[in-house]
Amino acid sequence: MPVSNHLPHRWYDTPNIHLCTFDDFEQLCRKLSLNILERFVLDQDYGSRRLITRFPNLFGTVAFYRLGR
Repeated sequence: MPVSNHLPHRWYDTPNIHLCTFDDFEQLCRKLSLNILERFVLDQDYGSRRLITRFPNLFGTVAFYRLGR
């Protein structure tokens, strides 16, 4: 998520709701030395389509992650 004058905090450091993209979350995992073992991205109809696999940030709505150390 972009940082701007209107939204001056990083997504994980906001004082209220935490908005993030899949890329934002995966960067946080790398920063915290968490391994992403599995990721499953769904669209708004809770389906998984070929475009979601290729462009998850553009076509995905929700993602489930399995993490490990």
